[in-house]
Amino acid sequence: MRLFAMKLEDDHVRLEPLHEGHRKALRALADDPELWALTTQRGDGDWFDGWFDTVRTAHAKGLQISFAVFSKAANAYAGHTSYLSIAPDHQRVEIGWTWYAVPFRGGAVNPACKRLLLTHAFKSGAERVELKTHGLNQRSQRAMEKLGAVREGVLRSHTPTWKGDRRDTVFYSILKSEWPEVEAGLDARLGARRSETVNAITVGMDDPMRDEVKALLKRHAEFAEANSPPQTCHYFQPERLTDDDVSFWTAREGDAVLGCIALKALDDHHGEIKSMHVAEAARGRGVARMLVQHLIEAARGRGMTRLSLETGRSDGFAPSRALYAAMGFEPCEPFADYTSEGFSYLMSRAV
Repeated sequence: MRLFAMKLEDDHVRLEPLHEGHRKALRALADDPELWALTTQRGDGDWFDGWFDTVRTAHAKGLQISFAVFSKAANAYAGHTSYLSIAPDHQRVEIGWTWYAVPFRGGAVNPACKRLLLTHAFKSGAERVELKTHGLNQRSQRAMEKLGAVREGVLRSHTPTWKGDRRDTVFYSILKSEWPEVEAGLDARLGARRSETVNAITVGMDDPMRDEVKALLKRHAEFAEANSPPQTCHYFQPERLTDDDVSFWTAREGDAVLGCIALKALDDHHGEIKSMHVAEAARGRGVARMLVQHLIEAARGRGMTRLSLETGRSDGFAPSRALYAAMGFEPCEPFADYTSEGFSYLMSRAV
């Protein structure tokens, strides 16, 4: 087996061999304690640089091949994955250290990554690809089984975690002889995902005073009020979204309104994102990424050079903060009438 670090790419994702330039993008995505709750090394917050340096050192020594995962649909980095335990003489390799920010779970990113990694491994001479996870990580185990990997068993008290306890490790594998069937399953999933998220969902300008849109905006307001301290909400009422300085879009599937977003012009070159909300039943389908990307392209087409936004600091807004970070937004200084104190979390990016 001769496995080399190289860019891997398809219609959905691009896997870029990890380098120092990825540190900033991955730092923002990794800042989520939930990602590291069941891992052997922690990588959020102040622990990120230690994790990144460990991965980069192993990559430089040829002990693993790490990749930054780039989502083409979102035009943004999504997370990280690696080849580990590379054993050329035994024609064996592991896929692991895989994590994605919240907005990229449940869509095309993971199956697309696995298809690229498995294809490259088997074409490079692998006879066996391994995967493993914490015995308590049910989500990861379900994903491996959905992939078509064979569960081989549990190694008890297998390795220590960063918390100081020891984890049971569940092992899975895919053999070269099993790859054609697994590959066909991945192709079917990716084809269905393309049809579901691209062909059926459309984003277009809409009237915020329509009854079904007002109902979605009401749920947006209720969510903001439930997850914010009193008197700290900055959402727009439907009437405000009809003003001349605001453009408003919805994502629809047939007659169903799945989500909405608005662009408020602060001046000719600076816009603010407002009223971004996705119906609960539509979450996990990439609707939020689609709306934000549509707005970015619209702002760029109008000659804007910067987009900013305000969201909240509570846990309820964590998925929104992760989505925006994944799409290139960073914490920023106060703009418009916002201040640096209080509940508001301000972010901005160049267009």
